[in-house]
Amino acid sequence: MFCGSLYDATEDRGRERRQMAAVGRRLRLLRAHGLIAKVSKTHRYVVTQRGRCVITALMAARQPAQKNSQRWPPKNLQYEVHEG
Repeated sequence: MFCGSLYDATEDRGRERRQMAAVGRRLRLLRAHGLIAKVSKTHRYVVTQRGRCVITALMAARQPAQKNSQRWPPKNLQYEVHEG
């Protein structure tokens, strides 16, 4: 069950229903944005090509800067002011 990996186990039926409803809303939102698609006649979803692009971009943005990567703007960058 997908809810089990997102939420802690609970004996409260009301809380369980709210959690399952939240998962359903999130799936609907991801489908509306074209990031996932439902496999017909199953309870499964697959990530679309657009979803892969978005996920890749988000993961790249979250990674910390590498030690050898150039910072922008570089510390020795000279700025020129043109008046005119």
